[in-house]
Amino acid sequence: MGKYFEVPIELQNSFFFPECLIEWEDNLVTTFNPNHPFQYELGYYAGMEGLRPWETPEEGIPLLLKEWKKIKGQLEELFATRKTGAAIEPMKQSIALFVEILFWTNKGPVRFPLMHIEELKIKPVNVIERLEFIIAKPQLYHSYIQLSELLIEQEKHFIKERLLKMNSKNVQE
Repeated sequence: MGKYFEVPIELQNSFFFPECLIEWEDNLVTTFNPNHPFQYELGYYAGMEGLRPWETPEEGIPLLLKEWKKIKGQLEELFATRKTGAAIEPMKQSIALFVEILFWTNKGPVRFPLMHIEELKIKPVNVIERLEFIIAKPQLYHSYIQLSELLIEQEKHFIKERLLKMNSKNVQE
């Protein structure tokens, strides 16, 4: 059984953390697991030693994208069968994956409120407005489509950034 601690101010967000206290297990910051949104940021802001996947996004982001592809199939099925209520939790997990990918692409930990996204260099167009819509109505099929598009756009940004980094290394050699 884990212990409880207060969600750090940098991560306080009623959509992702409706309660101010969360259950915590110390091994969450030392093993990579895409099923626990913001676990590394929680540990980081609480001053714990652990993984910092935003420092090596080329390792963590592909694992998050792989997790998204799994959830995406589940969401497609839920929306196809009009089980929109059941789609809320997987949508919430998918939104968290997107937010992590967004911040990690920019080599930083997730921070709330969403206005911090303005400071990020690598991001989709109108990302804050689009994300606010998705968070306000995660049960809508249109939110799912919008989230899918954001993930595609951010994945392209991530790949482009990796290629630019590799090319600049090759030029320097």
